[in-house]
Amino acid sequence: MITARRGITMMEVVIGTLLVGMVLAATLNIIGPTVRATKLAGDEVLAAQFVEELLAEIAAQPYRDPTDDAGVIGPESGETGSNRSKFDDVDDYNGWTDSIQSTSGVARAGLKGSWSRAAKVVWIDPDDPATEVGTDLGAKRVTVSVSLAGTRLATQSIIRTEGFDASREID
Repeated sequence: MITARRGITMMEVVIGTLLVGMVLAATLNIIGPTVRATKLAGDEVLAAQFVEELLAEIAAQPYRDPTDDAGVIGPESGETGSNRSKFDDVDDYNGWTDSIQSTSGVARAGLKGSWSRAAKVVWIDPDDPATEVGTDLGAKRVTVSVSLAGTRLATQSIIRTEGFDASREID
């Protein structure tokens, strides 16, 4: 007489476990990069906002220092440190870096990771904006970049001219 089989064998359990494990591993291999790409895209959007925020602040500054135009690019005496509230012209931002702070030097709340923002200001030839020059010809290129953990996520440049300030005075 043949008896009915009850339950599953150990071999069936092992094969079933292997199949479930392989499907789970394949799923994790797909989900992991997707999650990382989504986070990177979000970080790039945030970095672009930080770049635009600082560029708008710099663009609102006068082309020349209103009190001490020494003919050099960079902050004058008393305009250094993390507090940008003393910056009074475009080129005071040259060489400036921060960890995404407010104008007064207060760190931005809620940011995770080592964010940094840097600005560079150079004199350029107004007839050829790609060419840096060693003297002031009436135009400056301002470049701001934002990085997270040493990886640059966003960079943008603007050109400020002496003529722009003159046109604002006419209005």
